[in-house]
Amino acid sequence: MAVFLRFLLMAVFLAMPGLSQTSGGALAKLHVFSDIDLSSQIEGKKEAVIDAGQGLVVRLTAPPEGRPFGESLFLKAEGRQVTKIDGGKFEECLGVQKDSATYWIVSEYSGGAHCCGVYHFFAQSGPHEPVSYLGKSEGHNGGPLPLRKCLVERGGALFFTDLDNRFDYFHESHAGSMLVNLPDRYYQLSPTGIKVNNLPFKAEYLKQAEATQQEIQREVKKRRTRPQAILGKGFGGGFANLNFSDQLGQLLVERTLYLLYAREDQKAWETFSRDVARYYKTSQGVPELKAEIQKKLQGSPY
Repeated sequence: MAVFLRFLLMAVFLAMPGLSQTSGGALAKLHVFSDIDLSSQIEGKKEAVIDAGQGLVVRLTAPPEGRPFGESLFLKAEGRQVTKIDGGKFEECLGVQKDSATYWIVSEYSGGAHCCGVYHFFAQSGPHEPVSYLGKSEGHNGGPLPLRKCLVERGGALFFTDLDNRFDYFHESHAGSMLVNLPDRYYQLSPTGIKVNNLPFKAEYLKQAEATQQEIQREVKKRRTRPQAILGKGFGGGFANLNFSDQLGQLLVERTLYLLYAREDQKAWETFSRDVARYYKTSQGVPELKAEIQKKLQGSPY
């Protein structure tokens, strides 16, 4: 129940008005010219043709009969097809202008019990320039977040706030995981492409690391026993199937992730090793956990 409430509070906090503006600066130079609820446009229909603004036309087709997912999205600009995306359920299309560039962002829910909010990005570098498909996000647990709340400006550049979900199921079931959808992941948008760029958000990660440190202290005070190691018995044989002995272990990993995203690598690993030795009878599993975390982070930029 505690894990569920924690995850629910995180979702509510992310949806609070003005969150992205507070964390990344006011969107002073951004003009929103289109915000369309795609799910309501296609409801009860086999097809819907929608004006997405600035010359972009969206044609949305319903899933095959009897299936909840499987919509197709066609985009055209000035009579030319930009792309076709076969997906789950497309939920929202947001059109924004920054300086001379125009961007459209489409959110998609891919379906499944624990997956996936995905975002697709399109751009036009200037008037009468061709619209191009920039790519899509990696995907996070649960449905997509409201698009306006995800946009943030930093240092004159436009960013989209996503959630990194690589540590769901990390030595814990999904239901018991405290590492779902964290840390935040920032995509920098430009007319020529999207790229993960978390570097301008170091201060945010350090604040989250400090908040997790406070949670670690509260968890320590509640403890009545000192487990043998940070990992205990799991669902099967081998190190990969061992589970965390208690919630404190997950919190230590959470703080480590925030420090790593802040590029405080030395502090991240020193405090992790120190606190495992402090709060468990042995440091068994520390080198292996470090290697696993590093391998996951090497899989894509952070």
